[in-house]
Amino acid sequence: MEKNDSAQLNKNNYKNWLTKNLKYFKYVYLQRPEISKLYIDIIKKNFTGKIIYFAHDLHFMRFYREYNITHDVEKLKLSKDFEKIEEDIFSKVDIIHVVGSFEQNYLKEKYQNKTIRNIPLFFYTNQLTNIEKDFSKRKDIIFVGSSPHSPNKDAVLWFYEKVFPKIIKSFPDIIWNIIGFYEKDIKRKLESKNLKIHKYLSDEKLHDFYQKCRIAIAPLRFGAGIKGKVVEAAYNQIPMITTSIGAEGLDNTTNAFIIEDDPDKMSEVICCLYTNYTKLKIMSDSGKLFIENYFLKNKAKKIIMEDIN
Repeated sequence: MEKNDSAQLNKNNYKNWLTKNLKYFKYVYLQRPEISKLYIDIIKKNFTGKIIYFAHDLHFMRFYREYNITHDVEKLKLSKDFEKIEEDIFSKVDIIHVVGSFEQNYLKEKYQNKTIRNIPLFFYTNQLTNIEKDFSKRKDIIFVGSSPHSPNKDAVLWFYEKVFPKIIKSFPDIIWNIIGFYEKDIKRKLESKNLKIHKYLSDEKLHDFYQKCRIAIAPLRFGAGIKGKVVEAAYNQIPMITTSIGAEGLDNTTNAFIIEDDPDKMSEVICCLYTNYTKLKIMSDSGKLFIENYFLKNKAKKIIMEDIN
């Protein structure tokens, strides 16, 4: 049997299973537009319970923003394709779960009769303890993100070209640690005495990097949804410098991170913060408060249980 024939058979088997068994369920929880589009109609036809769709980001918006930066017409096509897919899904489900206030407000305007809830994309059962708060004992900066993901790759290259050279002038011995990049061409182009690229690390080793570095960065120029690297930095209580896109949908009233889009101003902010040990500690403490306010397990459970009873 050909691979495509096998895939089609599996899909049909699953549809047959849904047709026979949906009557035994109270809820259907869908994720990923490219997957959900395959089953939404058969679920809608054969299911009388509550259909919930979890949009971890708005795909069409992410691709459109990438097109605006790169002018890659393929990204524009993807944006238009996903806009149709996502609109079809949104119109057919009962409840939409999003991550971040931006997506929630955007969809509320378009689907005023839908229940749209903002739930934490990440949540933690407890706070970290024994964090090194004397930032004079720390050094260097860190970026965490996988290289195949185009927003991360663009962010690294933009920061490398537009921001990092000015930082090196002020701090010649500083090291920028990039975690999660493994493409050989990127490593050959960027790695130097001031820039170290690390492949995927264990949680323990990543935690060690968060503890020894002074500042985390997330210089994203496009993307959608809540950015996990920003939340993760707050959880690890390391000060974060990011962009409007990086902070989108997050409440920064605790001042856990600094937002700056201009490359010259971003380098200035980082250079001023790097030796301001008092402010670094304040931001570190603010990260802990940020997690406590929005990203602990009980917060997520309370919101999700509003739709599951």
